[in-house]
Amino acid sequence: MIYDNRLHYRMGKNSKIVSLKIPAKALEILKYYEKNKKGNNDFVFPEMKKADLNNPKDI
Repeated sequence: MIYDNRLHYRMGKNSKIVSLKIPAKALEILKYYEKNKKGNNDFVFPEMKKADLNNPKDI
């Protein structure tokens, strides 16, 4: 989840919630993809539509 220009996620190995500040350049990229997103899905980057979600290496 992204809010307040920070990425908030739960770590898999210990279930702790982590908050990372997103660099300005990364925010620009995220805003570009969000603005140009087609459809209503969970992925920001269109390349993820092709990923095999059951394959951790593919993701």
